[in-house]
Amino acid sequence: MSKNDTRFESIFEILPVPAWEEDFSELKSYLIQIGLFGKEEDMIREFFKNNKSELTNCTSKVKIININNACLKLHNASSKKELIDNFPSIFTEESIDTVLEQIICICQEKLSFELTTKTRTLTDEIKDIQFKWCVVPGFEKCLSSIIITTIDVTNHVNTSRKIHENEKKLLEAQSIAKIGNWEIDLLTRDLVCSNEIYRIWEDKNKEIGSNSINFLGSLFPEFIESLESNPDDLMKLKLPLDTVRRLKLKGGIYKWVHIISNIEKDNEEKPVKFTGTVQDITQDENLKQSLRDLIKKYHYVTKATFDAVWDLDLKNNNISWGEGYHNIFGYKLSELNSSREKWIKLIHPVDRLRVSSSLEQATLGSQDNWQEEYRFMKADGQYVIVSDRGLIIRDQKNKPTRIVGAMQNITSRKNSELSILRKTNYLENISRIVESLLIDEDWENVLKNCLGEIGKTVNVDRVYFLKNKKDQTTGYLIARQIYEWCREGISSQIDNQNYQEIPLELYQDFLQKALKKTPYSAITSQTSGHTYKILSEQGIKSILKIPIYFKDTFYGSIGFDDCTTERIWSEEEISFLQTITSNFGVAIEKAAFKDSLRKVNSELNDSNKNLALSNSELEQFAYVASHDLQEPLRMITSFLSLIERKYHDKLDEKGKSYIHFAKDGAKRMRFIILDLLEFSRVGKVGKIENHLFNSNEAVSEVEKLLKTQIVNSEAKIIKNRLPQIVSKESAFQQLIQNLLSNAIKYQKPNIQPIIHIDCEDHKHEWLFSVRDNGLGIAPEYHDKIFVIFQRLHDENEYSGSGIGLAICKKIVDYLGGKIWVQSDIDKGSTFYFTIPKSNYVQ
Repeated sequence: MSKNDTRFESIFEILPVPAWEEDFSELKSYLIQIGLFGKEEDMIREFFKNNKSELTNCTSKVKIININNACLKLHNASSKKELIDNFPSIFTEESIDTVLEQIICICQEKLSFELTTKTRTLTDEIKDIQFKWCVVPGFEKCLSSIIITTIDVTNHVNTSRKIHENEKKLLEAQSIAKIGNWEIDLLTRDLVCSNEIYRIWEDKNKEIGSNSINFLGSLFPEFIESLESNPDDLMKLKLPLDTVRRLKLKGGIYKWVHIISNIEKDNEEKPVKFTGTVQDITQDENLKQSLRDLIKKYHYVTKATFDAVWDLDLKNNNISWGEGYHNIFGYKLSELNSSREKWIKLIHPVDRLRVSSSLEQATLGSQDNWQEEYRFMKADGQYVIVSDRGLIIRDQKNKPTRIVGAMQNITSRKNSELSILRKTNYLENISRIVESLLIDEDWENVLKNCLGEIGKTVNVDRVYFLKNKKDQTTGYLIARQIYEWCREGISSQIDNQNYQEIPLELYQDFLQKALKKTPYSAITSQTSGHTYKILSEQGIKSILKIPIYFKDTFYGSIGFDDCTTERIWSEEEISFLQTITSNFGVAIEKAAFKDSLRKVNSELNDSNKNLALSNSELEQFAYVASHDLQEPLRMITSFLSLIERKYHDKLDEKGKSYIHFAKDGAKRMRFIILDLLEFSRVGKVGKIENHLFNSNEAVSEVEKLLKTQIVNSEAKIIKNRLPQIVSKESAFQQLIQNLLSNAIKYQKPNIQPIIHIDCEDHKHEWLFSVRDNGLGIAPEYHDKIFVIFQRLHDENEYSGSGIGLAICKKIVDYLGGKIWVQSDIDKGSTFYFTIPKSNYVQ
């Protein structure tokens, strides 16, 4: 695993958000195979509607590359292996539908996906998750690296669900109140009532309307006695009247009513009529009580979900808070009830106008729900990010009367999202730089061009590369600035001669860390001596320098200057920049290796040319020598034969013996020359092409050539499983001929030679074997027998030049294989040789 991968793994593992890395490449290939890739959504849905099993097939094409520890916690798994082994069990019916939506997304070549769905833990617990994935930059075409996050939003969803349920109850509890009106003629005491009055009084017989005194007495029971004796006592009422009263009706029924009434007067200001309206608000009053009970219950719920519940009365602009307000934001219980203005002031100044305007527009409109995300001040003065949702309650005229809501602290989630975005940005930068280093072999050119991109990513003012060299006199390291990028408005230092030959011995705080391959960071105001001087002169407030190593040598460093703030570098930033510098370290080493490789290749080419020339000259010499030596041998043999015939009767036995030895030596010399000639011609005569042939038939042809030797020795040759191969047939036959001839020749007296020829099919080659029951070869000679002129037996006992097996080895080398022997004395020998399958028919 590369250092890049190791760092990525480390970052991946410590993410607080449950994350997966998966490979969709096989799934994409399968979607292309079944013809869905690039198709319309309706066609894709119809296909899976008719082929439901294909969803399972598609799921099986997804490969899990890695999961982090947060995933194990989410799914209650003890190990990655346990979670991966039980991967199919985490799907619910709803998440199966999610698979279809993802497939549609992939088919339409989208690079990201997001929705809320459900998952099942290994302990069979169902959780709501916010499911997101995106393609890692650089893998857009193959889809072999997908980063997936599965954030547990169960609490959020449950709270939303409860709010929704409460909204429904509140909506169902609301109804439009019916209003009844009446009119009493104060002169005649006649009463006129609308039908709604009878409905409110539940007076089916309309008895209440027959007597104005009884009617008024039901409305104002405190005046019933005086009204019966003196109706003018109505004047004691504070008119006009607008009041809410609780009526007691027949049968012990109580109702709440809203009464509005007044006295009409004539031109002389004398009372003539008493008119009014009665609205049955019993349902509203009951609803208010229910709401109070509901809010009380909701407060209990929020204690478990850690939400801050609030109730804003729009009539008096007072806001009441649940205990979550204290638990989340730290305010005292005595401060739980406050004004709307105080709440608005606790919103961050940047967000304040947006949030207040949004709330105002929601109440003025017809919508029932309101939602915003903003920064809210805690009791300690720090701001947190909250998600705030409210339910707008309206009266029968659709006028908003109150808002009930819940506020949730989502700072951790937002920070996690921002962290993922930063890390994604870092990964994209790393990917682009690595890609540039792969495309452009000039690492210095890549470094020069990407300094600005790196500086902007980590928001610094100056980035530069310092290359080290050794002082020839002292041996100390000297750093020289080679490349630099500066933000607009920041002074460049690359042309400042004071910083082009920096003796690192003067900066031991940096040098000691660099020699340990450790990043160096400092805030200028906290340094002293030479370090403070060089940093302050350049206007640097904080610095980070990361060493670059090449073959364990401190090659140089990349520096990052912040000239604006006294910055504390985060581990995330340092890790990102270390990854960048380590890639350049690898690129430097790669460039040096390529230079070295080019030099070695050049030297090797020169050596190969010299060797080829030498081999060619040696082969030409062997060929010419063996050719030219045959003529003197023929002459010697001819003259010896003439002497033997002409002076046969004059020669004694000793003379005849000398002639015989001379002729026999010349004969053996001729065979040696012929074998030497054959050895030098292996692979050099004609253009022998590879072609497909039957090795069994090739061996049969060799048997015909050795027929006399086979018959005379009564040799038995057994061929087993000999295949068709692609090679040079004539060379193959020559090889088999030499091995068979040796197997027959080197045999114990009065023993029938039995020779087995076999072949095994290996992955990249054919393994042939020739096994005999002959004399055998001692282990110490197993390598020597393939060297030219190496004989193991007396020439008078077994004929031969000692070249045969050397020719075999040269043939096998020519065919691209290997040859060796396994043998013991008196147990026979097995010669093995290989023929590569990589040969092709030309």
